[in-house]
Amino acid sequence: MTAWPLDARPVVKVAGLFPLRAKGFDYVYCATVHALHFHEYRGSIRIDGRVFPIEPGTLTLSPAELESAYDIPRPGVHWCIHFIPQPVRAARPRITLPWVRPLGALQGEAVPRFAQVARLHHAAEHEKDAAMAAAASIALQELLVWYALLDRVGRTAAAPRGD
Repeated sequence: MTAWPLDARPVVKVAGLFPLRAKGFDYVYCATVHALHFHEYRGSIRIDGRVFPIEPGTLTLSPAELESAYDIPRPGVHWCIHFIPQPVRAARPRITLPWVRPLGALQGEAVPRFAQVARLHHAAEHEKDAAMAAAASIALQELLVWYALLDRVGRTAAAPRGD
């Protein structure tokens, strides 16, 4: 679990759909950025020495400065967002982000959220557009809050109709 400032606006560094070929935890990542992944393959991820199973529809968060590695039997693809937080005051409200969570019935909501962050980030990079970069940041923060509240989101009734 990782605590995340509820009002932080993360800076997106990398976003998109990427291939992965990793067997036997042979490559260890220890980045200076956080990495959020939505997996479309089966295997295992090791984060800070703990091994977790992953399957299609699993969301993982590899916190900055902690070692992570993969073991997957066949090459696959995953949605990936690497990001850094903007500094906020320590006393600000925080949410809890689990390192690994199978999404189950909610996995259909993940791809559009990841794709939106990726589209905005790529537009910001291509056009050198600060407004697009801010939009990518806000979309990622919304994704992180959704991730933190998944247990509650899955239990809530349909929203009432109205203006």
